[in-house]
This record gives sequence, C-alpha cells and structure tokens, in this order.
Amino acid sequence: MKKRVFLLTFLILLAFSLLPVPALARNEVNGLLVNGVDIAFAADPADVLGDGTVSFDRSTGVLTLTDARLTVGVSDPAEDWAEHPAILFGGRLTIRLRGNNTIGTGTSTVMGDVLRNNAICGDELTVTADPGATLEINGMVQVQSYTQTGGNVSIQMENYHSQIMKWAMYVVGGTLTVNGGTLTAASTGGKRGGAIGLSDGAAVSVKDGALFTEGDRGFDDPVSALSFTGSLMPTSKNYVKIALPESAQPLNIAFESGQMVELDGSTKVHMPAYALKDENGNPTNYVRLRDLAALLNTGAAEFDVLWSAETGISIAPHTPYDHPNGSEGSMPFSGNQPYADYTRPTNVGGALKDLKAFQITDDNGGAHTYYQLRDLGRALDFNVGWSAERGIFIEPNKPYTDMD
Repeated sequence: MKKRVFLLTFLILLAFSLLPVPALARNEVNGLLVNGVDIAFAADPADVLGDGTVSFDRSTGVLTLTDARLTVGVSDPAEDWAEHPAILFGGRLTIRLRGNNTIGTGTSTVMGDVLRNNAICGDELTVTADPGATLEINGMVQVQSYTQTGGNVSIQMENYHSQIMKWAMYVVGGTLTVNGGTLTAASTGGKRGGAIGLSDGAAVSVKDGALFTEGDRGFDDPVSALSFTGSLMPTSKNYVKIALPESAQPLNIAFESGQMVELDGSTKVHMPAYALKDENGNPTNYVRLRDLAALLNTGAAEFDVLWSAETGISIAPHTPYDHPNGSEGSMPFSGNQPYADYTRPTNVGGALKDLKAFQITDDNGGAHTYYQLRDLGRALDFNVGWSAERGIFIEPNKPYTDMD
C-alpha cells in the first residue's frame, strides 16, 4: 500500500514538474494539489477555492487554511484505489492553521472491503497554528516527516479491510516531531492498522513535559519499532495522544505576528514581527533590528547597525543605515520558531545597555536578532505607542514616552 501511494504521488508530481511553475523559496515545494486544484494553475493562489479558506504563498511555501473544509481528493484514473488525498505535495510544505479546519475525502471499497481514503500525502510537512486553531482529519496522513508546533490536530483512520494496512499517521524514514500543541491519532475498524506507523528508521520525537496516552487495543506492529525522547510511556498504538500545551512547552517558541505599523502619523507599513507570550498568554511584539533600521533610515530616528564577534551588536544613533546585509524587509522563515535569548549587552552610542532581545536561526545557520520595539524607542528616543484606533504607531520626530 505504501509503495502504491508514493507511486501515485511520484507520477502526479512528475507530471507537473514539467510545467512552468514559478521558482520557489527555500521551502522547495515541488508541486501541490489542494482539494482537486493544482496550485501551479490556480487563478488566485491567495484565494485558491474562491471562498477565502485556502491561500498559498509561493514565496514562502506556506499553505494557510482558515476554517477550510477539504473534501475533494486526487484520483488515480487507472484504478479505484483508496488514496485520493485532499493535499498532495512534494518537497517541503508548511501548513498554517487558522480557525477550525477539516480534511476528509470519504471512503472507498477495495476488494469488497471498506477503508477511509488518505487525507494528506507528501514529503516533509510542518504544521504551525494560530492560537486556538484546530485541524480534524478523517483519513490517513502519509509523509516522510512531520513537525508540529502549536494547534490541535486530530487524525482518525477507519479501516475495515482485512488485507490492507492503514494507519492514522504513517511516517516514512523521517521523524514525527511535536514541539507544541496537541496531536491525537486514532484507528478504528478493528482490522489491519493503527494510530502511528513508522518505517525505514523513522522515529517519534517529543519534548520533555509532553503527555502521551493510548488506548488498550492491540496492534500488529511491535511497540519496539517506535523511538521516543521525552516523558513517554507507550503501551499500544490504536490510540495515541501527544499533548504539549503552548503555555507550558519547555522549548522557547516565538510566535509569528507580522504587524501593520503606522509611521509618521499617516503611512501604514507592514513589519515582520515575532511575539513572546507571558504566563497568561499575552503577547509582546519584537521586531528585527535591521528591519527597523531600514524603515527609519534617513529620518530623525535613523540609526546604523554593526556587528562583530568581539563586541556583538552595536547601534549608532542618528547615523544613516549604511551597513545593510540584504535581508531587510524579508522573512527568513515562516510560522512559529524556536528562539534563544540574546544575553550580550547591546552597544548603543558607546554605552552598553541590557536590552531584551532574542535570536532565531535560519536554515543556513544565520542568526536574526529581534528586540522589543518599546525598548528600542526608549534607547534611541523615538516614540512608540498603541491605541485601539491607530494600532501600533511609531513617531520618529517625537521623544519616547510611556504613555500610548
């Protein structure tokens, strides 16, 4: 069954690898079909289905689902096998969840027995989520690797077939990783299959502090096939729940929170940002230092940014931004990201200051430093505020005040 699924995947992706698809960023999505729509030919990738529920950003490789209902699968015209995934992709894909989403393309009858169709098939899948977002999957998720940070994802696979193996989640060769949120996998039907299946050295990696619970029904595959890290006690595999609440996760996670910022009292500009949450879930926004330097360049609050291994980060106030590195205004990554605190003092105009900052590392090992916007306003003496009417605003020509 596994070989047949990936043969179907290969044939379809090979077909539209020959098409003139625009070049993609580091995500390397090599073909994508969603709910029967070929993204390469979608009339509007920002609104794939025409109802505001599915969007795809070709520049970042992020597929955003917003209260989406995916029910149309890819069919193999040669034979009625029960593959039919609603999402079929090659390469690396990130799915961002907003609201409550469902995926399921029904059941098929194969050799007289019933089993539920696949839901997602592909290579490397990453799932991120806005707070409170959910994804309910009826069918099988079969990927080479799966990484989840946040959100509540549940997968249920029905299999009443006596000869065909089916799992709720099947990972081929890579790692099933949960860094935050809840992943629930369950199999029903009492035939061949289970909650999680692994092959070719695949493993499950869950950070310490996760909860792991299972049902008491047996499964064909031995539990020893699973490799765990963290506080896990596997007993059987027909029902698996891995839960790591975002508010309690031991991994430091920064939450993507791009902001529209009012500049100079009128202009609205988009600023890439990440937020850290306190123990009550309240976010505080941080911006990348170089993005802000490029935004404020040539104005009253302009500043330059320099870095060296010996001194770390230095800020030169009231100086043109003469040392850009080419990354300004772009997002080197997408979705929620692990971060490390930046603990070195920041040199501001020759004085060392302990500004709250953290760093996110990209795939190439480059570190991107984010500072709390208000801290930068205080340190460089430009005003930063927020109001319900204006949102976040920056006033470069006014001194900093703690009053919004």
